[in-house]
Amino acid sequence: AWFLWSQTDKGHEIKCDFIGRDGYFETARIAVETAMTLVFDRQELPYPGGVLTPAVACGEALARRLIHSGVKFKMGEWHGV
Repeated sequence: AWFLWSQTDKGHEIKCDFIGRDGYFETARIAVETAMTLVFDRQELPYPGGVLTPAVACGEALARRLIHSGVKFKMGEWHGV
């Protein structure tokens, strides 16, 4: 599991978690699902191209694919922690 927490200098914060398998498996899963998103969901992508991270380039379309493939992802709070 990966837990992310960020806070601005004004005190606003956001939390999210990502629960999956080991890092090697999840790296491969993200690479494959990113490629599938670029090929099959291009019309949904927020940017037509450029030098972008997978999250920025593929946005919600990638998140949907990852969740559908078995990842547990939650924004705003932790999964039962």
